[in-house]
Amino acid sequence: MAITSTGPNSDNEYVISISGDFDFNQVKPFRQSYEGIPSAAHTVVIDFRKTDYMDSSGLGMLIKLRKHFGTSADIRLRTANPQVMNILEIARFGEQFVIE
Repeated sequence: MAITSTGPNSDNEYVISISGDFDFNQVKPFRQSYEGIPSAAHTVVIDFRKTDYMDSSGLGMLIKLRKHFGTSADIRLRTANPQVMNILEIARFGEQFVIE
């Protein structure tokens, strides 16, 4: 499992990419990945393109991310596979995040 953070890119986005399982073992690396992003960042994208699995710990980490940046921040959850997308939909994360 690897979590990488890049940005800003040409679209003024900071992108956090998650590879493998997004679970309790990733709490510290995930937090470190977003704590380095300026709080005034234009857009923060969580790229699930290479994420195989997500559990309730992953949902909790996304909620912590939302609290860190505030309710007005533009946070996008991008390219989730069907299993991850199903979890996001059941948890109604479309109400707190833009899901692409």
